[in-house]
Amino acid sequence: MKNNFYGFRQAFEILKSKGIIRKDSSFINVMGGLVHDVRRIKSGNKIFYLKIRLDHFKTDKTIKIVPSDINFEKRAIELLMDKCHSGTVPKLIHTQDNFLLLEDVKNSNTKCVYDMLYGQKINSKEVWQIGREMRQFHQNSLKIKEKIRSQSDENSLYGNYLYWRFGVWKNKDLNLLIEDLKEKCARQYIYGDFNPKNMFFSRGRMRLIDLETFHKGNTIFDVGFFGGHILFHFLNNKPLAKELIEEYFSGYGLNVNDYDVALRLIFATVYYRIKSSNRYKVNFFYNKKATLIKMARILSSKKSLNLDIIVSL
Repeated sequence: MKNNFYGFRQAFEILKSKGIIRKDSSFINVMGGLVHDVRRIKSGNKIFYLKIRLDHFKTDKTIKIVPSDINFEKRAIELLMDKCHSGTVPKLIHTQDNFLLLEDVKNSNTKCVYDMLYGQKINSKEVWQIGREMRQFHQNSLKIKEKIRSQSDENSLYGNYLYWRFGVWKNKDLNLLIEDLKEKCARQYIYGDFNPKNMFFSRGRMRLIDLETFHKGNTIFDVGFFGGHILFHFLNNKPLAKELIEEYFSGYGLNVNDYDVALRLIFATVYYRIKSSNRYKVNFFYNKKATLIKMARILSSKKSLNLDIIVSL
């Protein structure tokens, strides 16, 4: 039967009936975003993650989505498993219709990058290594010549991700930034969501989850988007924020001529995180209104930006 749509209980029973997980397996709910139901499954001494794509947004059932689109994530993982070094993306254990069973990417040496940033327990060496790993990820992704989606679907996804992050706020400077990305920046496969919650770090190596955003976009977007999270978590220590971002750029090998657009994306990402209804927490108090005004003022600047602008915030 084509286009089966399974809920968690059905998927869980299928995995048990196939002997992929043990009959006595247990599970807990995991935050799965707007379009996925995610469960952490313990099967004996093994941990798996079951990711199920729904047919509607969790927050608004009138917004329909396509459950079988999870196959795009499956394809991205398969291609990256072939091109990247071992462990960069989770191993696929089982795929079926609208769900994926994935290996656990965490071990005793693995830290979630969000926790490192939230606790302000990240150092210059670690952000340099993250930059280096991101650069390697982009170089490996550049080798992928196969198509994951149709060209029209790729173009639609590219436009949507830029719009959802920056265009929805109807800010003319953010709209100009989108146009610059579309017109002046080369496109290739990128991760598309270097959100610290999706990133894990172990022995100098980066591991990524949630590959549904993998699409043909701008590498500089990935650089700026993660850089925005560094700044956001260190708004209460701007000299350190500058130092960390400088090391991150250095690890990536970012050309100094690209600093202006990368920094604009950093400030745009802070703007997006504050404005978004999906609350993103930092561990100190800040004035949201004043910070938004500062971000908007910098984004409206006609001068080329450099790292010193961070300290002057």
